[in-house]
This record gives sequence, structure tokens and C-alpha cells, in this order.
Amino acid sequence: MIHPSLRPLSVLVSAILIAAAPVRAEDIDLYNGVSPDNPSNVVILLDNSAAASASATFNCPYKVNDPKANFGYMQCGLLITLDAIDKSDMLKGAFNMGMMYFPQQDGGIFKAPNPATETLDHLINMDTAGIGTMRGVFNALSLTTDKTNSNQLAHAMQETYAFYNGKTDLSGTHYPGLSATQLCARNFVIYITFATVNQKPQDPGTRAGYALQSTLGLATLPPQLELPAWKNATGKYKDDYSDEWARYLNHPVSPDRQVNTFTIVISDGKNPDYEQLMVSMARQGGGEAIVIDQSKADVSALSDALLRAL
Repeated sequence: MIHPSLRPLSVLVSAILIAAAPVRAEDIDLYNGVSPDNPSNVVILLDNSAAASASATFNCPYKVNDPKANFGYMQCGLLITLDAIDKSDMLKGAFNMGMMYFPQQDGGIFKAPNPATETLDHLINMDTAGIGTMRGVFNALSLTTDKTNSNQLAHAMQETYAFYNGKTDLSGTHYPGLSATQLCARNFVIYITFATVNQKPQDPGTRAGYALQSTLGLATLPPQLELPAWKNATGKYKDDYSDEWARYLNHPVSPDRQVNTFTIVISDGKNPDYEQLMVSMARQGGGEAIVIDQSKADVSALSDALLRAL
């Protein structure tokens, strides 16, 4: 189900809450032996492409580094979400979180855990210390240091696959795989993006497609999925491999690990084709697409609603 929402920050918490929820006993076999005692793994993928620098009007209870841009809007939402997690007995310590975004070239790049100081074989548990670590990461987000010009989403989805499964990404980075303490948990990626008039996937060529072909052991490129019907959309981005990667992550070939995909789409209503691709990603990824009407989203008015969503 797609939920147009007037409460974008509560939507973000709701998506994390879904990802962090303990597995029911009858679901254990479906998730490779997961037990309720294993905190879920959640990678947040931020859209830091050119669309993040577009103008946005919002009120925020925190100081953000880009108060008149989409990136500041996103930063504010993340900070409020951390506070909600910190105050929630249900969420605090109940899941592990990491964050990555688009680099200047191929794939994705982790900001947390910090690849300069940590081995990327784990995500950060959202206990008191972990919340403090993530707050420092979110506080530092800025267009000055974090913006890229390229939305290489299919490449970033392959990066997610490489991280969770101990593989090599398209830029040549090799991940060691999850440590034993996080290996038996449910795995998620939540992509937070903007469906604005200037937004589009910018994966160069078919490298992500060839990577999926190799992963599947096929002789030719995997067939492109049909995009779902979506108001005013034309199927413009059918050739992008983001949703094909989401499908594979949801239905992997053993011993690869299952990863469910959620998409949170902050929309100005002028890019239904990008919305359509995001909906396809979430549906193929076994998650949920949540479309937010940015014109009705007042960040400062959403703090109480966000806490109620918990």
C-alpha cells in the first residue's frame, strides 16, 4: 500500500519501526533462523544527489546545515527520528543501523560505520552509545561536504548486496560480510529520496545490469521488470536496474542473504516517473513505498505526530 502522508518524519520512524520489529515465531524459517533476540539490520541510503540541493521551505527544531534545501529537510527528519528512538523502549537497542549515500563515482559509500576507522562487518546498535554516534553523523551532514551530482541508485543497491553478503562492489571495495553477532538477523535497506522535477536515476551504462547478470550466473543481461501502473507515469525508467536489484535482494540465490527494500519518496508531484520506479523497487523488494507530499510537510509541526507513531 502507498501512503501519501502529511507526516514525513513519522513516516520515517514507521519504516524503521517495521524494520526493527521482532520476527514472529512462525516467520523464523522464512528468515534463515532469525529469532526475536536478534536485532534487525537497517541500512539507510540517503539521496545526496543534485536533487538534495533544490530549495525547500520548512521549520526545524534543530540547527541544520542547509536550512533552505532538501538536504536540510532530510537532515532534520533524521535528527528528530533519533530523538524518537532514544525515547522509545520499543526501539532503543532493538536494531542496528548504518548509513550510506552516493559517492562521486560508482556504488555507494558508507558514512556510518566509518570505513576510515572501522571494519565494515557490522552496523551500529541503536543503544545510547549508538544513538550518540549516529547523531554526530547526522549533525555533520551538509551539501558542502556530502553532495554528489550523480544518482547511481542501481549501483548503490549492488553495494548493499555486497555489504550484506561479503562481496565486492562496483568500485572495487570488498566487504568482509556481517560479523557472527549480526549474521542471523533480518536485513533491510531504506532509501530516502526526492521525486522532484529534476530528479532521475543516473547509473552509467549497464554495469549494474552486468553485475546482476554475474550474480545470477546468466549468459545475458537479466530481463527488465514491468513497472507498476502509477498516475501520470510513462515507464520512463524501466531500463534502470534498481528494482531488479531490489527483487534479487528479496529473492536471493542461496547462500546470499535476504534484504527487504523500503523507499521513502519526498515528492513535489512533478516527477511521477521517478515515483513509479521507487514504487517498483519497494514492491519487488518485499517492503513498502511511502510517498510524501512535500508541499504539505511542515517539519516543525510533526514532532508530536512522530512520537505518536511509535
